[in-house]
Amino acid sequence: MFSSIHLLAIYFIVYSYFSDINNSKIAVLEKLKSIANTASFMIDGDLHEQLSNKYQLKNEIITNEENDLYNRLHKTLENVKLINSLNSSVYTMVFNKAKNEFEFISTSSQYPYYRHSYQKFPDEILKNMQLGGVLDVYDSENGKWLSAYAPIKNSRGEVVALLQVDERFEEFISAARIRLLKNIVLALVIILPFTFLLFSYIRTSLNKEELHKQMLSDRNEEINTQNEFIKENNNKLAEAKLIIERKNIELNIKVEERTSELQEVNEELKSFLYRSSHDIQGPLTTLKGLNYLAIKDIKDNNALGYFYMINDTTNKLYNTIKSINNVYEIKNKKIVPEQVDIVSLIQNIAITFNKELKEKGIKFISDFQPNLKARVDREIMIMVLSELIKNGIQFNSLLNVDAPFIKVTGQRTDKYISLSFEDNGIGINPDARDLIFEMFQKADENSKGAGLGLYTAKYGIDKINGYISLNEVNNKGTRFDIKIPAD
Repeated sequence: MFSSIHLLAIYFIVYSYFSDINNSKIAVLEKLKSIANTASFMIDGDLHEQLSNKYQLKNEIITNEENDLYNRLHKTLENVKLINSLNSSVYTMVFNKAKNEFEFISTSSQYPYYRHSYQKFPDEILKNMQLGGVLDVYDSENGKWLSAYAPIKNSRGEVVALLQVDERFEEFISAARIRLLKNIVLALVIILPFTFLLFSYIRTSLNKEELHKQMLSDRNEEINTQNEFIKENNNKLAEAKLIIERKNIELNIKVEERTSELQEVNEELKSFLYRSSHDIQGPLTTLKGLNYLAIKDIKDNNALGYFYMINDTTNKLYNTIKSINNVYEIKNKKIVPEQVDIVSLIQNIAITFNKELKEKGIKFISDFQPNLKARVDREIMIMVLSELIKNGIQFNSLLNVDAPFIKVTGQRTDKYISLSFEDNGIGINPDARDLIFEMFQKADENSKGAGLGLYTAKYGIDKINGYISLNEVNNKGTRFDIKIPAD
């Protein structure tokens, strides 16, 4: 075990050494590449081209200060070296096709080596002059290096020189070996005390294990006795489980039977409501027509009063049946989305209420953004909008305010069409605010409806994935806001 620990420690030290060298090498090359790319943009390619074309001979420039153009390039490279804390010089070079070798031009060094030859250069430099790149460990006439280079371009976009930055491989590997030595020392400091503690712990553990063996032997007989007892109990539990499973099967059968019965009753009830509402509408329509003829023919005021009351009651019953039918149709309707022009739809619905609006002296006001279109079920949308306008008419008239109105506004917000239905009627009692969207709930005791209008509106809005809310309640009016999907 101890040998394994030491071998493992040696393995990780060696592995970390080579891994550290590789990671450090990658980091150094990335750093050099970044410096080279940045520095190449700091060099004026036109001036560099002018200098290299003017001075073609080796050592034609021997001091940094003797030529102003060279000195400017030298200062730029010197600043790059100082800013990036480089140990090696930063330099530029051009390729001499006649000699098939690179020649150094400017350098950050204090002593120019103008037009000196760079003969043992890696082939990658010449191949990638247009793009630049990095050079992994390589040998040259000046030693072993890690390098990066970048093109220097003139104003025409032509590569006129290369800028190269280096780090000596000996310096790089020396730093890596120092880190290795530190890791070895640190590992010894950690492993030796740990080994001693581990040895003491194992020795103590072995002694305890002997004691535990004896205790386990004693407990084994006790456990066998308990296992027999548990086995007997498990048999009893298995029998009880079978009984419970049989009961569950019987209950599931009864639940399925009751569910089927309820579904049948529900279908019969829906069919009854639908048929009865349609069957009643016919006689009611006839009764309304007869009542209308009676009112026109009868001259007796008392009799006319009765017929007017019969007319109101008939209208109330007709609207109640129609509301029940609307709820049924919305509930059972399959949604058929289509592109609907909301403005035209509201204006057409308002026309159908012209008679009621005129009788109550209500002004219908609309204010819409242009091109309000939504992809919704047209029939459900008509029912919802009709119920909201009908609600505004029902609780508004010249008897309540001097200038009654219903105002409908609309605009597009994000992914929704927002519509607002506002009136200045009698308002809604704040205590009834939470009940107005429930079935057969009336917001006002004087309401002549069945309490299904707002329930129908909310049910329809929910079915087309919209929202409706009562956003303003006071003693002078009401405002309903709805949102429907625009797309």
